[in-house]
Amino acid sequence: MRIKLILIIIVLLLSLNLQIQAEEELPEIIGEHYRHGLQYFKKDQYQKAIQKFQAVLNQHPHFFPANYYLAEIYQAQGLPAKAIPYYQKVIESPTAFGTLTERSEIHYQLASAYRLLAQYDEAIDQYQNAVDLNSHHSAAYQDLGVTYSQQKQYKLAIKTFQQAIAVLPTSAMPHYNLGLIYLKLGDFDQAVTTFQQAIAKNPKFVDAYNGLGEIQLKLGQLDQAMETYQTANQLNPNSLAAHYGLGQIYAKKEDFSSAISEYQKAVRIQADHSDTRYKLAQLYMKTGETEKSKIEMAFFQTLRQTDPLLAKAQIWVMANPEAPEGYNNLGIVYATRQRYDLAIQNYKQATKLSPSLATAHYNLGLIYGKIDQQQLAIESYKQAITHQPHLAIAHNNLAVSYGKQEATFASALKHARIAVKLAPEEANYYDTLALAYYKIQMYSEAEETIRKAIELEPQNQSHLDRLTQILHLRDKQ
Repeated sequence: MRIKLILIIIVLLLSLNLQIQAEEELPEIIGEHYRHGLQYFKKDQYQKAIQKFQAVLNQHPHFFPANYYLAEIYQAQGLPAKAIPYYQKVIESPTAFGTLTERSEIHYQLASAYRLLAQYDEAIDQYQNAVDLNSHHSAAYQDLGVTYSQQKQYKLAIKTFQQAIAVLPTSAMPHYNLGLIYLKLGDFDQAVTTFQQAIAKNPKFVDAYNGLGEIQLKLGQLDQAMETYQTANQLNPNSLAAHYGLGQIYAKKEDFSSAISEYQKAVRIQADHSDTRYKLAQLYMKTGETEKSKIEMAFFQTLRQTDPLLAKAQIWVMANPEAPEGYNNLGIVYATRQRYDLAIQNYKQATKLSPSLATAHYNLGLIYGKIDQQQLAIESYKQAITHQPHLAIAHNNLAVSYGKQEATFASALKHARIAVKLAPEEANYYDTLALAYYKIQMYSEAEETIRKAIELEPQNQSHLDRLTQILHLRDKQ
């Protein structure tokens, strides 16, 4: 809490400094743009603020307060690649910020932007600049330690976290991060000590309880680990690590039903937690649920295969925030990992940047269909077809969505026919068309159509089942 308070005070001081200097340095007309930009910034109306600050920089490109606020806006929007050049302009300005504390804060913010882009060497340099200018910048020590840890430079990380503790002894976070390093190094005694110190400083620190529980579990102290994880779960019922840890304890106690229940809670919190999926696959195999085990193991393998793709796609989007294809690709990775909420978010950003990007609209429709939001699926497929009328798969899927509601069976038939016309070699489209005929009781047409699907894919059981379904009702009629 104290770290946050200190940072808030620094930011407020920076803002006051900027406002005073702006009023002194700018001509009246440009000053109006700046003042309006500042008002929008304070109200979190970022797009309007950007327009005003850019208007200032069009006339005064080196006016550092406008550069500073643009950097802050882009950083707040999760666009570090756009923030970095503005932070750099502030640092290069000979008139920017009189005190070392203020200058230190800019280097700290620039370092944070580099770290988000996984540009760790640049981040380390800027964090070091921050602490050189202000040896009491506890957050800079803290984040520098995390960066060293990400680079597996554990000795430097330990030293830096110890400096963070010396600067702000009341903070629990550096103790927790020290515990993580000792855990990675297998020094369980030191890890236990530092996690306990973190808890002593913040008794509601859920992650510290989870860290302590993990060590107790590794040491075979199951009852203690159970108590620790249960405390974490009480503090935060949505703690994935707590449910995962409890699942492992129940599994070791051979209470497989309770273990599965905890693992299922974990994947409801985060569907793509690969370790939990693997544990579920193992337990289903032990309990004789072979099909469930196969499904979980297959998904686990998918997650492991897409882990590097996800990391690359996330960094690429942050480095290229104006490229709609990047968001579309990131959405595809999230969809593959069943993170449908994040997939939707990225597809929407892609369509916002490029309203005519048919593939993003189609992908949105696909996700909405999976989560049974058929009306939203229909709207998305229609958008895809508007921008790419010959996209056969969009017509087919639109037919599927229309076919779920009796009132729109006629529309289902229309788009299923278009899909078959556009892609006459695609057996699944004939299946969709056969189903559309079936639902409006045109059984002869349905039979003729499904037989075309069978000609294309004679071994496809779903087509054979569809034919049986159609013939059954036709004969009854």
